[in-house]
Amino acid sequence: VDNVKNECGESTVDVSEWLDKFDETTCSLDVSNLSLSDAQGEAIINELPLSVVRLEIGGNGFGPKTCRALVALLQAQLSSLQYLSLDDNPLTSFGTSTECFFELAKSLEVNTTLQTLSLYGCNIGREAGVALSKAVANNKTLTCIRIGYNNFAECDTLPMENVLNSNRKLFHEQQKKEEEAKKLEHKTAMLQMKAQQDIEKENDTLRWLADEQHKRAENRRLELQRRLEEEQKQEEYRQRMEQIKLMEEERIAGSKKKKKGKGKKGKKNNKKK
Repeated sequence: VDNVKNECGESTVDVSEWLDKFDETTCSLDVSNLSLSDAQGEAIINELPLSVVRLEIGGNGFGPKTCRALVALLQAQLSSLQYLSLDDNPLTSFGTSTECFFELAKSLEVNTTLQTLSLYGCNIGREAGVALSKAVANNKTLTCIRIGYNNFAECDTLPMENVLNSNRKLFHEQQKKEEEAKKLEHKTAMLQMKAQQDIEKENDTLRWLADEQHKRAENRRLELQRRLEEEQKQEEYRQRMEQIKLMEEERIAGSKKKKKGKGKKGKKNNKKK
């Protein structure tokens, strides 16, 4: 969004034109250095979806109204916000309205997502620093807070640094556990995949063996059938040859009988003469 100012140096950006564009796919928003008003900041925060992870709204005129809207966002159970930059904003109206910032600080006690909070150059006074330090003491996720160019006492900043160091250690330990869990999950998935591949390979082998066994059985059946057909042909040939032989023997026997009959008839005729 381009920053356009009027003669009084006020931003002429009409935020209402793009507030309706926010949806659950919005994960990051940067409206830094646009000289937006506190009311505009409140409107932006109230329309933000809980899916926003990174929010950069530094360099504007955001004050108590914006702080109060941020309280609701930070306390939302489904909030995804991890990075919040409020640099160079008069969050307490230069110390004249600190109550809303106290509420913002206290919301950090229940927030479980925010990791980085930047309050650089917000001109926050000592009392606000005390409230922030007390809130951070009960926070388990913040690992970085930028507090330069504010009026914080060292006795308040040191406890915050100790808490942040502890949270960073817990964060790195959690990251390590998550990485180990991911590695274990990946290893388990690979083992399961290999086991499934081995099962499929074994099943393929069993199917191949079954197919080969079926082929061998079919070949044996066909070979046996061929032999039976061959033996049957040979038997039919033998029987046919025997029939031919019998027929030939009968023919020969018949021929001999006829010759013998003719011989006897010739002798009779000779006797008559």
